[in-house]
Amino acid sequence: MAVAASMVLGCALAHGAEGEAGPPRPPVEVTAAPPGCKSLGEVKGSCSSNPCGSEIARQDALNEARRMGATHVRVTWAGRYGAYTEIWKGIAYRCPAAPPVQGK
Repeated sequence: MAVAASMVLGCALAHGAEGEAGPPRPPVEVTAAPPGCKSLGEVKGSCSSNPCGSEIARQDALNEARRMGATHVRVTWAGRYGAYTEIWKGIAYRCPAAPPVQGK
């Protein structure tokens, strides 16, 4: 019984309540602009605390892209600015959902 309840809860969390899509997934990082996708503009992440890592700046930018509704992000620049500031810049894109696979 507990297993079945866990499966139902997991499915509801993955797909949202009442058929909603669920929480937005993190955007996929790509090296080129995806064909057929709409550019949503630039996203930027930064971290200025000490110690600071590039992963914090990257996650900051990906979270901004997710809030914009992006499905993909193309990195345009990542590196250090000054002694302590890490910067991560990219272009956010929203791509159409893939059509359902027929016969499965």
